[in-house]
Amino acid sequence: MEFKIDITKHLFLMLLLTLCNFAAKGQLSGTYTIGNGGTYPSFEDAISDMESFGINGPVVFNVFDGEYDEHVTLNNFTGSAQFGVTFQSLSGNPENVILKDQHFEPGSLNYNIYFRGAKNITFKNITFLAEHEQDNLNFGNRSIYISNKSENLTFEGNIIRSWKTLETNFSDKNLKCNVYIGSDNGVDSSYQNNNINFFNNKIIGGMIGIFAQGQLTALPADKMKNITIASSSFTEQQIRSIEVSSCRNLICLSNDILLEPILALEPQYGIITHNIFDSLQIHKNRIKMPSFGEGISVTAHSVFLNGIAEIYNNSITLGPDGSLPAGAAIGSENNDSLSIFFNSILIDEAVPSCYGINSVGIDNLKLLNNHVVVNSTAACINSDNAANTTLIASDYNNFSNQIGGAIATINGTNYNTVNDLNIGLGVDLNSSELNPDFMSNSLLHPLNSSVLNTGTSLSEVNDDFYGTSRSVITPDIGFFEGELSNLDVGLLSSNLEDNYLLTCSEDSIEIFAEIRNYGTSNLSSADIIVEVDGAIVLNFQWTGNLTFGQSSGDLSIGQLPANDLNGNFTK
Repeated sequence: MEFKIDITKHLFLMLLLTLCNFAAKGQLSGTYTIGNGGTYPSFEDAISDMESFGINGPVVFNVFDGEYDEHVTLNNFTGSAQFGVTFQSLSGNPENVILKDQHFEPGSLNYNIYFRGAKNITFKNITFLAEHEQDNLNFGNRSIYISNKSENLTFEGNIIRSWKTLETNFSDKNLKCNVYIGSDNGVDSSYQNNNINFFNNKIIGGMIGIFAQGQLTALPADKMKNITIASSSFTEQQIRSIEVSSCRNLICLSNDILLEPILALEPQYGIITHNIFDSLQIHKNRIKMPSFGEGISVTAHSVFLNGIAEIYNNSITLGPDGSLPAGAAIGSENNDSLSIFFNSILIDEAVPSCYGINSVGIDNLKLLNNHVVVNSTAACINSDNAANTTLIASDYNNFSNQIGGAIATINGTNYNTVNDLNIGLGVDLNSSELNPDFMSNSLLHPLNSSVLNTGTSLSEVNDDFYGTSRSVITPDIGFFEGELSNLDVGLLSSNLEDNYLLTCSEDSIEIFAEIRNYGTSNLSSADIIVEVDGAIVLNFQWTGNLTFGQSSGDLSIGQLPANDLNGNFTK
């Protein structure tokens, strides 16, 4: 007897069954959970199904509270170009969901999560924790790595934490930053990562907080584009908080940056950019850092397709910290054009070469409505190559050199007064030389009413750092728009800001505070309240008389028990 088997039919049936099974298990769409008892036990399992079977609609992964010890990669997958995927903490609290990784892998393998060509992905309210490896400092400390033409990625409300480095070798920055956007392998296309957004994140640690690196040799049209970093805080970076190079269209908006002094011969930068094409917007950032480096540094901006570069409504303080004598609040070098409007700058370091604004090379600058205060022998403005620097406009600024140095040094020539600038360069005809009397070296709100309403209205700037509308007739210069209040008192200092080590015999510490009258009327009384975790532990009622701008000196407001020192203070 002869048997015949139709192999074609069997293969067709097997293929049909496979496709049906693919459609049944895959094509994710809707809401799922990750964690113990959830749809998926881990991030890796959820990502594996997405990449294996694809998606056919928007997907949301709600993540249960817990610690997830994972080292994950997100690739491109079926449906990701059409639909978005969101990973978010179910509780909404980023401290409750921790995606962590102990960094033992060398080189490019160090990361918590790697976006390798991923598209349309959002992470909300999650902690990314890169844990310190014990044996080798050269492994690097990235939390997030983005490469291979990843697009449309959003990070919102997250805590992105790595350890604080103390490196003396500043090579391999791409491995030692907290967040890296670029390429480890040098492949040109890997650098072209577009539409990457950071909103309301806490970026803690790393040699650099966020380092976005496009391809230097690529044509402008082929460069990385549309990077936004907004409403985020940066702390514990070693040398730089934000660095972006070779990019089209960059926005740095409303970030709070605090850099601490380091024991290394490497300058620090709050925000540093190189080779940005088209739009560059650095607006409403607060930067407090040492005087060895630059608060904002912009090099080689190109207008390309009629782009603009703007630095406005920023508050920048350098010092005091005793750093090496080299720095500037704003540094500009070889830019097609750069508009510097409505900034408040304080150089609070008595060193000879820490400037308010420093220009090098071929620059085209507009300086309008800025406070530039320098407590050193350095000039408020310095230009080392005046023959190639064009001040398209410089006016309505307030320059104050508290040590008696020059207002400007242009190609080695000192201009000691605003009148010298008027006569010598024909600029700053409506500028002034007044001490604005800032509230403190980190709160650059002027207390001197003479500097109010002395600016000129600009169509480019409609509001101030806080979103208050600017006057369309005579706006205030600097980052703050507003009148002084009649009654306004603030805490100038307190020893609660210090770190205490109690001896065994101590069961409490004496708390001191200093208040200042920021209002225009005399101050006769104020309540100073200390809360720990929402509970009032000290309530001191002060009486006396403080005139406008006057401080109380140290006030003893009571003894704080040692067992209250571990809480969260509200002063």
